[in-house]
Amino acid sequence: MVGPRTGVRRGADPHRAPRRRRLVANDVRGRGAALTFTLVAAGRTGPNRALSFGDEGRSLDERGRRDVSSLDLRCPLAICGPESSVRETAALLADGVRVDDALRSIDLGSWVGRRPEEIPPAELHAWFTDPHAAPHGGESVAAFLGRVRTRLGDLPPAPEGVVVVAKPVVQAAVALHRDVGAAGFFGVDIPPASTWTVDISIRG
Repeated sequence: MVGPRTGVRRGADPHRAPRRRRLVANDVRGRGAALTFTLVAAGRTGPNRALSFGDEGRSLDERGRRDVSSLDLRCPLAICGPESSVRETAALLADGVRVDDALRSIDLGSWVGRRPEEIPPAELHAWFTDPHAAPHGGESVAAFLGRVRTRLGDLPPAPEGVVVVAKPVVQAAVALHRDVGAAGFFGVDIPPASTWTVDISIRG
């Protein structure tokens, strides 16, 4: 439990010995209702010091595979984003995988493959302080959160399934759940290979 008032429940420590279980996604659609999802953040692709923007497109490293394999879950179906690390994570957790391109990570445009120190400081400042800015020419944080809310709200029920996505997608879902909006997006910390249960309001 992240906090008694947030309602966001974080999964077990990924380094703890696993106890396999099956997960259920509850569909409670309706005006003023919420849809409850179990989200899994993809495993790591490399140590933090070596990461660049858009690294979810790379394959899992050995540590990433080990962390995902030790998660306390197993399910018949995983709906997942299209990135390599996400698809590999889903394949380690589920008997079947369905790729959904609309669950892709945030579009970082010209920054993909570049490290933070390679980005002009003024562009980084705009990115981290203005939710509507897109200095890389891709997607703003505000637009990204809107896309995540819409897609999660439109997903068909997935009994005994989970949704596996890149960390920024989980970050967006948790920000929506906590009702902190795009302005609170960067304050949400999502470790690799972690599980989260969130309620996304469905606006009728």
